[in-house]
Amino acid sequence: MICCARNSERKSRMRIRFALALLILAFLPVLTSAESPFSILNLTLVGENDLRQCVNHQLEFKWQYSQPTAECSVEMILSEVLLKGDTVFWESGTVTMDQPSFQYVSLGDIQDGAKYRFSIRAKNPLMEWSDYATLDFVMNSVPAKPAFVMPKDFISRQNEIELKFTPATDKQTKPSGIRYQIKLSSDSLGKNILFDRTVAPLMSKDMNLYHKIREPLPENSVCYAWVRAWDAVEYSPWESQRFFVNRINEPPGEFRLLSPLSGEEFATAPNLSWETASDPDEQFGDGVAAYKVEISADRDFQTIAFEKKVVGKSIQLESKVLENHLKYFWRATAIDQSLLMMVSENAGEFIINSGNRVPAVPKLISPSNRSVLKKSEPLIFQLGEDPDKNDRLSCEILISKEDDPEILAKISLPDSLLEMARANLLSGIEVSYDNVIRIRLSNFTESTQFQDGEWYRFQVNVIDGWGGKTTSDWTTSVFRFDDEINQPPLPPIDGFSPDSAIVQTLYPVMKWSRGTDSDVGDRLSYQVILSRDRNFTGRTYIVQSTAYDKTELTITMPLLENSTYFWKVRSIDLEDARSDWSDVHYFGVNHFNEPPSGPVELISPRSLEELNPESCFWWKKASDPDPGDSIGYILELSEFSDFIQPSISYRIELRRTLPWKGMNPPDDQAIGIRLADVPGRDSLKDNTMYYWRIMAMDRQQLASPPPDEMPRVAFNQINNSPTTIASGFSPRNGEIVKTQMPELRWEPSQDPDFVDLHMYISYELQISQSSQFIDSQTERFETARGQNFFSVPKLLSENQKWFYRVRAKDNHGARSDWSSINSFITNAISEAPLAVTEGLLPKDSMIVDTRKPLISWLPSSDPDPNQSSRDLTYTVKYYPADEPKKSAEVTTKAGVTSIQLPQLAEDKYYRYQVMAVDPDGKKSVWSKHVIFGVNSVDEPPKPFLMVSPFYEEDSVTVDAVFTWNRAIDKDPGSHVSYHFFYGFDSSFVTNTIEVVIDPPSQNDSIVTYYPVHRFQNGARYFWKLAAVDNSGLWRWASNSQTKPFPFNTIGYRRTQSTAFGPTKFQLHQNYPNPFNTTTRIQYEVSESGDVDVVMYNVLGKAVKILASRNHSPGIYDVYWDGTDEANNSLPGGMYLCRMSASGFVSHKKVLLMR
Repeated sequence: MICCARNSERKSRMRIRFALALLILAFLPVLTSAESPFSILNLTLVGENDLRQCVNHQLEFKWQYSQPTAECSVEMILSEVLLKGDTVFWESGTVTMDQPSFQYVSLGDIQDGAKYRFSIRAKNPLMEWSDYATLDFVMNSVPAKPAFVMPKDFISRQNEIELKFTPATDKQTKPSGIRYQIKLSSDSLGKNILFDRTVAPLMSKDMNLYHKIREPLPENSVCYAWVRAWDAVEYSPWESQRFFVNRINEPPGEFRLLSPLSGEEFATAPNLSWETASDPDEQFGDGVAAYKVEISADRDFQTIAFEKKVVGKSIQLESKVLENHLKYFWRATAIDQSLLMMVSENAGEFIINSGNRVPAVPKLISPSNRSVLKKSEPLIFQLGEDPDKNDRLSCEILISKEDDPEILAKISLPDSLLEMARANLLSGIEVSYDNVIRIRLSNFTESTQFQDGEWYRFQVNVIDGWGGKTTSDWTTSVFRFDDEINQPPLPPIDGFSPDSAIVQTLYPVMKWSRGTDSDVGDRLSYQVILSRDRNFTGRTYIVQSTAYDKTELTITMPLLENSTYFWKVRSIDLEDARSDWSDVHYFGVNHFNEPPSGPVELISPRSLEELNPESCFWWKKASDPDPGDSIGYILELSEFSDFIQPSISYRIELRRTLPWKGMNPPDDQAIGIRLADVPGRDSLKDNTMYYWRIMAMDRQQLASPPPDEMPRVAFNQINNSPTTIASGFSPRNGEIVKTQMPELRWEPSQDPDFVDLHMYISYELQISQSSQFIDSQTERFETARGQNFFSVPKLLSENQKWFYRVRAKDNHGARSDWSSINSFITNAISEAPLAVTEGLLPKDSMIVDTRKPLISWLPSSDPDPNQSSRDLTYTVKYYPADEPKKSAEVTTKAGVTSIQLPQLAEDKYYRYQVMAVDPDGKKSVWSKHVIFGVNSVDEPPKPFLMVSPFYEEDSVTVDAVFTWNRAIDKDPGSHVSYHFFYGFDSSFVTNTIEVVIDPPSQNDSIVTYYPVHRFQNGARYFWKLAAVDNSGLWRWASNSQTKPFPFNTIGYRRTQSTAFGPTKFQLHQNYPNPFNTTTRIQYEVSESGDVDVVMYNVLGKAVKILASRNHSPGIYDVYWDGTDEANNSLPGGMYLCRMSASGFVSHKKVLLMR
């Protein structure tokens, strides 16, 4: 039957009728037939598993009648349950129904998150109206939609994606109970799913949620992220956001230089230009960011003379960065946003020619700033670079006194001697690679005339090969001569601090005046020794030293409190010559003001004694370790043991204290004070327990520690009734009991009066089938004193709801109010709950990132009446997937559908099952097995080896294949890729290619890689390799990050089987012959060993080495382009190709046409 809500006038009439019906039920006790009263049974809400989270707003109710009937009159009421009371919003009036069911069609009046009550009573035509049957239920609230907080259209460049979003809110579910479904799709409609998982995300510092996804996604693609919240009942709407995937960055494309190219001469620095390079990753914001321009004086760019990054495709050089009369080579390198590079296809050449210039002024390095120069130390100066690169420089060194221009000593160094000094062929003269010259004073024959402590100066003249001359400045080279004969220093004699004083720190600063030293330029450090022994004869002392020229230091080791220390100082010069010790000085240490000793010993009153205004507090006197300090006392009373807000905190006036009146302890060791003399005593509450304590306090307001145990006393001024029983009821309200003679229990009543203990309190008990406790339906009992339980002495009806209430009676006959009404249902036979089948997390084959995973599931249900999923506990059995016998079990609390497992083994798979257990111990069958992996700590792949080319391999062909052992990563679900680097530069800064290799997931022990480009013939390469897992952790192969593998190429080799390989060494005629640009030369090698293939001119001079070093057996091809070793073109004519091997030499004539 479907009904709609009535108008407001109809509702008003029904409310009056409902109120009258309740009054009649309350004050006119009408007893139904004792044998078979007509009632409504098993009132339920159809389609709802949990009345605390109802979903369907079209409410359908069903019930049963206690007696069969074809037709009944019913009255129904729907009300909203609020804290201030129920609010009725719909009444049916009296209607006749032929079926025990009813559907309420909501027109928006049923709200999410609200609690409602459905009440119904029925009347059989032959009987009176039944009691109202009620059903309370709560409508579930849909969680709010989360929102992404990532940048719009962000680009993912890592192996994992971190999705961040705002937490969802729910009226009924805590934030920690909300789960989130996350999925990734390749389309904006979310149909082509790449990833789908329900997770419990982590909380970030900005209070947003985040989850990291390590699933591989298509490269250079557009993806969509989706998220919605789930409160275990309903989902929120989806939230989506687009992002891009660009994990593998490619270098810029090839390009060429434009000008200059062919060695043009320029009087000033030229303008360099080149083509624009393209980049395949430009659409993802990773295009060409800049060009690096490099200029070198050698063709191979081994030494870079100028380097600069520019944004455009040209640069105007400055003349100051280029040297005169030099030929320069230049190239450009395109660099993208990720610093991947592409070098230009060609290199350019140009020459600077701007005329002859004089040498640079020499730089005087040492001695300088009027420093000391020892007899064994050198004069140091640096020759500047000559602007004309080909000039050869000579120099002469002059020495004179500071105030006399007459030259005392002179040495001339022509360029030939400078070259010998560079080769370490001259004694006493050194020339470094950067033209820094060191010449000892002993090289001057006049050095024996130098006097200790006198001031001298030196000058350097530099002459180039073209008559140019420069001279250093006399004024910057003054020095003081030291003959290196050392004298010991003298100790400090005054300025000592602390001296005969008290310091208030455990780390005092020690100070003294400077010691003296007669040596030229000598510097002093100092050594301090401290001891508590005036004669320094003990084994315990402290020794510290200062830096040079420092006359103070801070003691770094804490000194002992309230101790006297003695100390002295001595000087130490640069030659470690030491002075005598200074006089002995002393000081005392008193860093801390200590509180009074304690805690104060409390005497009376003791715990649980009664306290009244005439009671006295007694305690023993305290002492203070600090001499001369005085002590006061503070009395505190508090209802709580933490004394955060004491009821009384009183600084006791000593004039109010009383002398001890007992026998023990002695009179002078105990004092006390009456409560009546304590201000604020009127604030104490009657019949209240208070903690009390006494603390001593010195003049610096430092207090002794509080007592370890504070006595708790009862302050009592007036007999009070026992308190109403409010908790501890057993059976609990609505509980099903498995016996017809249950034992009822409750929490003992508390009597405010201290003397009315629990042992003197008895309890009155009423048990009834009516919640109104009608006299004819109510049994009355009374317990013995101190007994807060009662066993029902007769059998109660089975499957019947019983109500009971209790009140306390003290020893004086004062009674408390009746407790709240509780109920229980007798149910002697119980059934096991249903098996857990849905919502198991982690899902099958899921990888968790913690060693203590949270296992969760959707709640089960119990077929027993009035038992719901919140009454069930759950047992989780788990074990290693490969060791099922090593199982363990954990159990949840009632109603909890999740549990955190103990710490599991890392990098291991586990299985688990869930079983429901009802309050009676009935167990469901186990759920299905679910397997998951544990990976809380990502570890890099295990060490592995590079196989080929091996270290320093010579016979590597230009179409070489790279092989290495497969890297193993033990992390569950891990996937390993390889980062492969090779190039000419052993530091892999320039001329380097990086390739990311994602091998197929097969179990071959060797990985093979075929490079896309061929290598250059006769070149030296370096390669290194790293394995990277899907968490971004790296493992370098064969320690190649610090020691890459070098190898050398020798040309092409045709693969030959062992059975059909060459049987002898042989050199074939080149083809074509004659040739103009390039010709191919083929040769055969029958056994491993060194093989050389070299081109000679008709004069027998070797002009080009085509192949050399170790060869393995095979057929090889090399090419000659008619150039020499410097890549200079050779003139046309006849040349000889010579092949030499172990016991084999062969020649072929080669004709070059120009």
